[in-house]
Amino acid sequence: MININTKPSNQTANDAIWNRFSSLLSQLSPENLSCDGELSRQQINFRKQVIKKEWEHLETALGHKVTEDQVYDRMLENRRH
Repeated sequence: MININTKPSNQTANDAIWNRFSSLLSQLSPENLSCDGELSRQQINFRKQVIKKEWEHLETALGHKVTEDQVYDRMLENRRH
């Protein structure tokens, strides 16, 4: 887990946080969230709550809210470089 008691002070820590956002975003896709339809609605909701809780933890580490669109934009920007 990322330490939420301090703001990321270097690019490496910042990149690690954004990489984790990308991973969480992937986990939120319907096929990943439901394990290709193998999980019950209750299991899916639990997984989503866990992912959202970590998302909030990362936002706290960065010091601001992060939208899914911002994560997508950053992923696209990184692919261009």
